[in-house]
Amino acid sequence: MTSRQDWIRREVELIVDDYFDMLGAELRGEPFNKAQHNAMLLLKLNGRSRGSIEFKHCNISSVLKDAGRPFIDGYKPRPNAQRGLLDEVIDNKWNSFIGANDQGQQKIGAIAESSSRSNQEVTDWLSDVASCVDELGPVFTLADVYGFESNLSSMHPESNSIRPKIRQTLQRLRDLGALRFVDNSGNYTKTDAFPAGVTIIHISSDDSEDPFEHDSSIPDDTDEKYLRPIRKRRGAPRFRRALLRIYDQQCAITGDGPVDVLEAAHIEPHAVRGRNSLDNGLLLRADIHTLFDLGLLKIEPISLCVQVHEKLRSTVYEALDGQTLRPRIDGSTPNAEYLQFQFNRPVRVRLE
Repeated sequence: MTSRQDWIRREVELIVDDYFDMLGAELRGEPFNKAQHNAMLLLKLNGRSRGSIEFKHCNISSVLKDAGRPFIDGYKPRPNAQRGLLDEVIDNKWNSFIGANDQGQQKIGAIAESSSRSNQEVTDWLSDVASCVDELGPVFTLADVYGFESNLSSMHPESNSIRPKIRQTLQRLRDLGALRFVDNSGNYTKTDAFPAGVTIIHISSDDSEDPFEHDSSIPDDTDEKYLRPIRKRRGAPRFRRALLRIYDQQCAITGDGPVDVLEAAHIEPHAVRGRNSLDNGLLLRADIHTLFDLGLLKIEPISLCVQVHEKLRSTVYEALDGQTLRPRIDGSTPNAEYLQFQFNRPVRVRLE
């Protein structure tokens, strides 16, 4: 057997077992010797070279990284052409590995959670930058995308490097086949595949500021006088945009749009504990948001069914009674505790 031949199942199982031995030690904070592990594998894998074994360890890191799982820091992830068998063996052995490493489970969970957050951040940036590009013509420049810098800054206040993030995300969109370079002058063009599966959401300069960060005094500009309360009612931009994603730009109750009439509603009011978390949010049509805040429209916490107050009987809103809250595209659900809080609150209008 030569090192150029495909790895058979027995070989893959042996090297995955060896890798998991090292990974378990690393997660438990115990020392291990990679060279010694490599030497032992040379005896078991007849005909495989030291370099081939090292490369296969890097292949395993790549599979684990792609699955959002921890991997050995010393083995930089590298892709593998014989991916199918490797994925299968790792998946078959993963649960046993977790069960045999109780001391490392907390760290495993923390690493996996961090990986999940990182993946979500990449997804959010892809969606936001692609949405900016969507508003540009078929051919555009990097400077054109920089024109959305203030929008992206308000949507990602945690980032101090907006322009590098833009460049990095444009590269990812190129890798996805959504964009390509037109020439050597830095011009991009959208391909027929754009947006290549990336979610496009509404980009508006009206959402470029967080209403909680500025005073609400009435400006001299007449147009701004009317636009500012609309922006404030829509909710903090980052919170609203996240809800637009997970509800696919549709009202969580009626399924309506367009995005211009959709608002970020807090289940437990923002004034109570200031929670802008997604489990405390619903994307609601403006009139539905008002009825929800007044307590005339409630969500039963267990069944997630809409309950319409008798004051709304014989109105168009009566048809919403008994409807189930629309599912989120990411599979998450609103927090039952917050829904219970809203469900128990009294109606906040005088009933005649």
